[in-house]
Amino acid sequence: MERIDNTDLEELMKQDITAEMQIMFLEKFKESQLLMPVTFSENIFEGIEDAEVGDVIKPDGRVGFDINYLTDGDDNKAVPLFTSSEIMESVGVRCSVIGIFMSDLADMLKQTDKYAVISINPFTEFDLNMSVESFLIQFKNENDF
Repeated sequence: MERIDNTDLEELMKQDITAEMQIMFLEKFKESQLLMPVTFSENIFEGIEDAEVGDVIKPDGRVGFDINYLTDGDDNKAVPLFTSSEIMESVGVRCSVIGIFMSDLADMLKQTDKYAVISINPFTEFDLNMSVESFLIQFKNENDF
């Protein structure tokens, strides 16, 4: 598996917010793959212990994951994203994660109104929050209008 490297994005997050920096950040952010804490369905690994190479495993029921979201004081749900596993460890977050491209996250979030905020590197000195609405605007194309 290729290691996720978001060093450039992290450096942009440390800079003073200017119009130019914001444009550079959003361009880099849209192309990024970040780590998202998740909870996998209980049956996701069902049958894997006895499987052999080439076996097709078909767990019963729904298989997938849920976002391990954060909740603010107003009960808004935030999608936490981390630029690296080192940053996650530095703030004490230890859980299952998936690497997700921001375009894929946008496609997921277009299907729900459950989340209000995207929180990048929460609990750190250089965290960044944006509304889900602002996040999704970054991924609109001509067909959406």
